Amino acid sequence: MVTAGRALSAPSGEKLLDCACQRLFQLRLELPAEAELQRLVNGALNGYFYDLYEQITAQLQPEVQTQLDQLLVVPPDRVVSPFESFKADATNPGVNNLEQEISKLKTLRSVGVPLEAFRSIPWKVLQMLKRRGWNEKASEMREHPHVVRYALLATFVHLRLAEVTDDVVKMLVEIIQRLDRRSDRQLYRELLRDLQRVEGKIQILFRVAEVVITKPEGTIREVLFPVVKEETFLSDAKLFANRSALFANDAESSKAAPQHGQLGADVRSYQEGRSCVG
Repeated sequence: MVTAGRALSAPSGEKLLDCACQRLFQLRLELPAEAELQRLVNGALNGYFYDLYEQITAQLQPEVQTQLDQLLVVPPDRVVSPFESFKADATNPGVNNLEQEISKLKTLRSVGVPLEAFRSIPWKVLQMLKRRGWNEKASEMREHPHVVRYALLATFVHLRLAEVTDDVVKMLVEIIQRLDRRSDRQLYRELLRDLQRVEGKIQILFRVAEVVITKPEGTIREVLFPVVKEETFLSDAKLFANRSALFANDAESSKAAPQHGQLGADVRSYQEGRSCVG
């Protein structure tokens, strides 16, 4: 009447109870006592999840199981186990915080939980298993039978790996954008200082404008050089040419850095890792 297969599409007790009632109505069968129906539903649900635990654990190599057990042990130089530290959310973007998240990511990856163990399991069911593991302390997790413990820990690591990968990528992008904005502001400040260093620029521009208006038919050498020395034009042109080239190169390098620099490579690396996890 109530089968473990029903739990796959309705993995909670309440939803499975509704499915059972609907099925009984469709078959025109009398509903059993509420306590009996609830017992059957709980038995089907527990059976489904235990089968799931066995399915996941069966695909974990002994070395992976050993790594999972080590997550519950507090290292000598720490106050909490890796399992507890993995629950901490990412903090504000910064180099130090980025290094902490990358270290967390490396540790999660080093466990070696295989993706194949979860391919046939619905996403909502994986989320339920992850929440069960999240809500338990390391000491409570150690008390579970090994089938349950390894399945919950493996699911926790699998989904947490995806979340931490996303956090690392977001943090990298934010840091790169900050560097871009800082670089642009620095370039504009340098250009402004160069403009301010040109002595008498307003007077020079006024003289040039006056000559252009009063003697539009004259040649540059005849009408401009007597007002503004040729050396002044050459000096200013060289200054702005050098600065403009530097500005263009710096701006181009700044924009290209997220794509071709080391940080850009890190972004692509972690995005590729994220695609494998998800």
